[in-house]
Amino acid sequence: MALARRSLTVLGLAALAVPAAARAQSDADPEVSLVTMGPGEDVFSRFGHATLCVRDSLTPQGRCYNYGTAYFTTFPGLLWSVLRGTARFWVSVADEPQMIAQYARVEDRTVWRQVLPYPASARRRLVARLALDALPEHRFYVYHHYRDNCTTRLRDHLDVVSEGSLSAVRSQVTARTWRERTLEGLASDVRLLALAELLLGRPLDAPMNRWEEMFLPAVLREEVQRATGVAPVVVSTRAHPLPNGEPGRGLGALGGLSAALAVLGLGAGQRRSRAFALACRALLVTSLTALGVVVWGMAAASTLPELQSNAVVLVFAPTDLALAWSSTWARYARVRLVGLVLVLAAWMVGSLTQVAVGLLAVGVLLAIGAFAQPKESIPPSW
Repeated sequence: MALARRSLTVLGLAALAVPAAARAQSDADPEVSLVTMGPGEDVFSRFGHATLCVRDSLTPQGRCYNYGTAYFTTFPGLLWSVLRGTARFWVSVADEPQMIAQYARVEDRTVWRQVLPYPASARRRLVARLALDALPEHRFYVYHHYRDNCTTRLRDHLDVVSEGSLSAVRSQVTARTWRERTLEGLASDVRLLALAELLLGRPLDAPMNRWEEMFLPAVLREEVQRATGVAPVVVSTRAHPLPNGEPGRGLGALGGLSAALAVLGLGAGQRRSRAFALACRALLVTSLTALGVVVWGMAAASTLPELQSNAVVLVFAPTDLALAWSSTWARYARVRLVGLVLVLAAWMVGSLTQVAVGLLAVGVLLAIGAFAQPKESIPPSW
């Protein structure tokens, strides 16, 4: 998909210089193929990628329209803009043999090709739409990982020229949620799995229909085969196995974090060693405040519903810094405990669907419990 960092950078630099207007005047009967790429070793290529490639008299070797081009050389900034919902991607045009060589030989990714059996008129319309998208005034768009990416743009074009053959599956609800599909793509990196569980909110727990699931290149390939009867042909097969991982490891990591916070809370409230208690309290307050800043900051900074509607903001709060002062910690802790009990109750009855909320709320409740004790039972502040 669009997060295939290295390959998309190369393809963006290798864009053809053939004018887009000239491409629109190509053969009356062009050949158009859907080319899809499997996951790569880089975690940011684990969702795959897809392009549409055209062969005609202008480029008999084939030219491919890549909707996943961006400035990956400044990746932290790009990732931040993706999370905020402001990332600008664009359409580039690359030579087909060079593109396939990049994915197959350089990145060691499996590549499939499906020649689309649409009528000549439909293929001409498709080529015209691709050429229009590649024009300087049309090539840019605001990227969204689920709703508007390098694969959904191809899906939408194919559906229009095939008179709705792909959108016919909108009513087919799948057995997977958006979150499950996301975690499958990130399964090789436990850090990203944990961040996904921490930051991605309630909208991702909704079931998907088959049309929505075509944000994934592999699903688009399957649906094109269903709609056209054309099976994908393997152009190149990955030589080395992909890194494995269990999608549930993210929740395991958050469970460990929750337990660690609870242990720090117990340490902060014990009376045997004043120095140890103060160290636990300092680390606990710092951790809770930092987590609150991250979770609340991301929900506030992003324009994406899946980041804004995150029930974890009910568990962590930047205001936990109030636990650092003996003059405020007891009153503040009692208010927080009431809130956490209500959160847990809502989670247990199913009003809050994020599994991470329950796991984290238990640990934070136990951690803050030590501060709700009478002031004289807690070691004095530093």
